[in-house]
Amino acid sequence: MKKLGSKIKLFFFVCMLLAGSLILAAKTYGKVAATESSFGQAGMVFVAGNPDLYPLEYYDKKDECYKGAMPLLLEEISRELGTDFVYISSGTSDKRDQLAENRQVEVVSGCMISKDLPDHTAAGSPLFPITIDGKTYEVGFAYTELASEELRDKMEEYLDGKSSRELMNLVASEAARGQSDGISLGAKLVLGAEALLLLGAVLVWRCRRKRSEEKEEIDKMVDPVTGVGNKDYFLRQFSSFISDSTRPLYYMLYLCFDVERVNSYYGEGETEDILRYAADVLSSYVEDSDFFARVTEGGFAAACQKVGKERMEEWTKLVLKKVNEYSEKFNKDYRPDFCAGIYKLKSDDTSYETVFYAAQQGYREALHSRQSYVFCNEGILRSARERQQLGRDMLQAIAGHQFHSYLQFMTDGKTGKILGAEVLSRWQHPQRGLLMPGKYIEDMEKNETVIDLDFYMFEQVCRLLQRFQEEGKDYLILFCNISRKTVSFSGFADKIYSIAGRYHFDHHKLCMEITESSMFENDKVSIINIQKCKDMGFMIAMDDVGSGYSSLQDMIQYPIDLVKIDRGVLLAAAHEKGRLLLQGMNELFHRIQIQTLCEGIETKGQYEMIQEIGIDYMQGFYIQRALPVKEAMRWLKEREG
Repeated sequence: MKKLGSKIKLFFFVCMLLAGSLILAAKTYGKVAATESSFGQAGMVFVAGNPDLYPLEYYDKKDECYKGAMPLLLEEISRELGTDFVYISSGTSDKRDQLAENRQVEVVSGCMISKDLPDHTAAGSPLFPITIDGKTYEVGFAYTELASEELRDKMEEYLDGKSSRELMNLVASEAARGQSDGISLGAKLVLGAEALLLLGAVLVWRCRRKRSEEKEEIDKMVDPVTGVGNKDYFLRQFSSFISDSTRPLYYMLYLCFDVERVNSYYGEGETEDILRYAADVLSSYVEDSDFFARVTEGGFAAACQKVGKERMEEWTKLVLKKVNEYSEKFNKDYRPDFCAGIYKLKSDDTSYETVFYAAQQGYREALHSRQSYVFCNEGILRSARERQQLGRDMLQAIAGHQFHSYLQFMTDGKTGKILGAEVLSRWQHPQRGLLMPGKYIEDMEKNETVIDLDFYMFEQVCRLLQRFQEEGKDYLILFCNISRKTVSFSGFADKIYSIAGRYHFDHHKLCMEITESSMFENDKVSIINIQKCKDMGFMIAMDDVGSGYSSLQDMIQYPIDLVKIDRGVLLAAAHEKGRLLLQGMNELFHRIQIQTLCEGIETKGQYEMIQEIGIDYMQGFYIQRALPVKEAMRWLKEREG
């Protein structure tokens, strides 16, 4: 009796649910057209149906057509898009695999996507879950190779817009229909009850999935370090907030600091603290009409609505002042040194990439001109475009031997005798003429073509040393510059060994001059590479010592033979404290068995001071400027004569 009572309750419960859906079922049912063949049916989209998936999709033998929730969806899509869908009728036999394989249809319907997806098809969005033998599968449409991208995109866009409740109503409508379709009324009611109960699960499942998807979507737009939005968030806000009417009121700000330097000296933990602090500052100062996000490793973008350049300038100064107070606020012995680039949006600036690029170029200019901020203008953008063009020309220039070798000689600090030269590159650009390294090295480091240039110049040095040995000038030492990117390249030492092996010269006459910042590009790889070069017999020099990055630990960690003291230290030596510093550096390096070279000697007074201090070698315009190889060797011959 209890079981019977339960069944009666379930029956009445089903009836009540069905009653709510009869309104939907009462409307005229639009049959989906069917045909026996796809031949001669131009302009139609052909569908292979599942004849046995009631109430989602099934074949009605009486009406000789497909019915169910999925044909109803196709009816809606047909009305919405003006596309005619035609099922290729197969009666009660399932011929979907055959029709898909023979390329007779564009759409395959009633697919359990993770179970019986036909070959040569691609799945669309899952629409309904169905449970078979305790396992749940997702049912939806699939598309064959005949389906155009336009058709697939339009169908998926429409289906993605359907709510869980709308899909529930479609299934409820099919379960409630009382027409004869080869299934007994009792079976239909039971199946209808199962369908409706399943539909409750469908609704819960789809709602949970939607919440889960929404959470995943939000998580994807949050920067995990700072908790503010990331680049994806900024892109969405940019397209949502900035309209044609408000665009001319907005400024784009790019705020950044030297994250690589902080990582190298103080670690990633300190970098993250700085980023979180900067995010807090920006959060405090952006207004309701503004938005910002962390968009690069060390930088933030902010879209600010300000009335006039002066207001934007005041706001930027305030933000920069606050973010650069990090050192004082947390008692640090360094400043993160944030600076900024600013760009005012124009009425036709609809692309985020264009606007952000302009703000970045303003930041770049601020960095190079040692200003706290710079408004990007057409001149800055024109220079940036020229640099981009140079970047595209670089690899072609290496292959075309457009880079030439120049020699700048250096002398013995005691005797003044020429002992060698630094080999410098010059780019003979076919349109822009002779370019100095300052015009291209930095960009080559960024796009890593500098690795190709370094190996190219290393080979030129090897060739010159072989020539000097053949001409009896084997006393000359040649210094070859190696960039920070190149020395951190894992295959660096093997490549050096391969190139040097093609030439015959005394390896002790080649000194690899490495920029001091290179030691921090990839510390472990750099140590291994430099030691391997040392083992090959090459000398190792560190360039620009005293300009900022180097530490005494580096002199112990790396096999350094010689340091080149930066020109800035020499200029400071015009004063007593500066002279004492230079003298102290020289004595310290000598104590740890490292030779010294002072570069930038331009006057007789500097030359004599360096001699008095006892620095080992000298280099600079006072001795000779950089000359093409032929001219340099002619000058050397005249000097020796």
